[in-house]
Amino acid sequence: MKHFIIIVMGIMILAVAEKDTQVDEQFHLNNNRLLIHSKLLEHGVLNKYRQTVHVSHTCDLQIDGEVYPVVDIRELVKGAVVPRGVNHIVVLNSSLKPVQKIHYFTERPLYCIGNQLYLYGDLMIDGLEPEGNVLQFSEQGRRVILFSIEANDLPIQKNYN
Repeated sequence: MKHFIIIVMGIMILAVAEKDTQVDEQFHLNNNRLLIHSKLLEHGVLNKYRQTVHVSHTCDLQIDGEVYPVVDIRELVKGAVVPRGVNHIVVLNSSLKPVQKIHYFTERPLYCIGNQLYLYGDLMIDGLEPEGNVLQFSEQGRRVILFSIEANDLPIQKNYN
């Protein structure tokens, strides 16, 4: 009986340790805007002539069995008489290298489910029709399909990822 209890306790400790590691990795990216910011600068995503006023890790896409963090960015044009913002949604690979950069005006990324990123508002990519509020990614994040669903039909976000 003692051996059974020791084995069960060992399994419980391993399960807790594994869960803590997953939480730590997520916590690391969610709470380290400096890391995200430095990687975005390193890879030329951010414009050094603009002021970065917002960088956030929105969620993680699951594409082809891999995790792709989604980052929301807002930069202000320095010296503009009227403040002008430049907004981007950037999809990063596991090495935090950008694989996709999408400009937007008033829309906002909300959350991810699988390989789909749900948006507030309808987005148009590169000025091409159609508009949509769902981005579906494939081919390591390089291919994007845009489509629209009614706001009332948006799936319920089951977790805060």
